[in-house]
Amino acid sequence: MKEILGLKLPTYNPQMRKGFKPYFNRKKASLSRNYKAHGGAESKSNGERFPTDIL
Repeated sequence: MKEILGLKLPTYNPQMRKGFKPYFNRKKASLSRNYKAHGGAESKSNGERFPTDIL
């Protein structure tokens, strides 16, 4: 990230929320006549979530 007028943005170190159910989702690759083909997608979580507020 570029420095703007010599100022740096503060570092963001979130305190993750724990206690949620871990999950793993996989979407298959698809071919379509209307859109470009895509190779699929994966979504996984180890049970942590980002905080809901920053204060």
